[in-house]
Amino acid sequence: MAVEKFQFEVGSLPLSGVRIVDLSWAYAGPSATRTLAELGASVIKIESPRRPDGARALIQDRNESHPDYWNRGLYFAEKNLGKRAMTLDLTKSLGIDAFLRLIRMADVVIESFTPRVMENFGLGFERLVGEQPHLIMASLSGYGETGPRRNRPAYGSALEPEAGITFGTGYLGGPPVKTGLAYTDPISGVLAAGAILHALYEKFTGLRDGPLFIDLAEREAVLPFVGEALAEYQIEGKLPNRIGNRHRMFAPQGCYECLDDGWVAITVRDDDEWRILAQAIGIDGLGLMEMEERRERVDEIDSHIAEYCVTRDRFEVMESLQELGIPVGVVQDGRDLLSDPQLNARSFFYSVDHPVTGERRYHRFIGSSFEEWSMQSTKHAPLLDEHTDQILAELGYSVSEIEEFRFTGVSGNEIASLGRSGPTLDLEWLLEQGGVSAMDEPLGSRIPSVRQSGSSP
Repeated sequence: MAVEKFQFEVGSLPLSGVRIVDLSWAYAGPSATRTLAELGASVIKIESPRRPDGARALIQDRNESHPDYWNRGLYFAEKNLGKRAMTLDLTKSLGIDAFLRLIRMADVVIESFTPRVMENFGLGFERLVGEQPHLIMASLSGYGETGPRRNRPAYGSALEPEAGITFGTGYLGGPPVKTGLAYTDPISGVLAAGAILHALYEKFTGLRDGPLFIDLAEREAVLPFVGEALAEYQIEGKLPNRIGNRHRMFAPQGCYECLDDGWVAITVRDDDEWRILAQAIGIDGLGLMEMEERRERVDEIDSHIAEYCVTRDRFEVMESLQELGIPVGVVQDGRDLLSDPQLNARSFFYSVDHPVTGERRYHRFIGSSFEEWSMQSTKHAPLLDEHTDQILAELGYSVSEIEEFRFTGVSGNEIASLGRSGPTLDLEWLLEQGGVSAMDEPLGSRIPSVRQSGSSP
């Protein structure tokens, strides 16, 4: 077993030479490893040949029908740039042997199963540390490694309400409304990347000599973001009302429709800003109202702001009011973001050519720029099973042994178990995964032009 022949890519980025084995899937874990890959880490993504990362089926390229649809998921591509990928069946001894060879050369292993899974594979932390005494292992699960819910499967769409976020979103007098983004996933990904970076710092500076286990509960990761609600209940013994786009302190605040069917968000934080805004939109007579009166007359004020905005282009509204010092921003969609002059001036987007879907623009996962490094990955998101033979050869397997991986089904790239989705997520898939419980009736009329706490969504 010539493990010493195994080669990870080495470059000049901060994490060049750091070796990561990635068993995570979907959003949170892959976001963490995409971040680390941008910093130069060599990441090998491992998927089951029978049940690969389900994100491969999400957001299909042009929603066309292809026999290899698992290589066309743009959701997967965005979170897996810069990685290599292989398939291994970890229920078979040959797959476990290859996995342990990887672990012996790795600095980090990350997984996002429920806690029982790695132990069921016979690949728990103690076993892996026996192979690599300095291993950093990060386990991302919905509820963490301990507690009565530890083995309950979890998805970000369900963890968001369990973390207290959904309770606070919605309109006055109405039910809770989900944000539309499973916040536990991106937040957990960022925090996992940060935890791994700190562990690597301790390892390579000599502060820690030995293994480290990172237990990240995705539900707990997002709880600090509802800390205000927790504090309010402890101090005052009451739960906050849902207020839509309004603010508990400032008035007015809301989203207002513009001439081009776009929207702007406007906030007024004090009396001076209100006087400036009132003059700008032609209601000088209301400009002397103080905050308390503005809260009482907010519906009236909203109607004036809406009348002003609906006759103007959204970017015109933003730029003119920003120049006056008013907090205002265009509500941007994906099209706006891709063409945003500020983001493009900072090289936030860059193009990567994919062998199946062609050239696409992707965003950096790290919202910082460094003079010393360019963090634009030139490697496309891996095809299913793309690098298996290459990696197995690097691990010391012969051609005949690699053929055995194929023959026995330990590795492979022909599946039919992912399901499919178009540009919007398939309802049946979401129902199966627990992402939604039912579909609302279609709206019968146009959404109101002023989105506020008293409006219906």
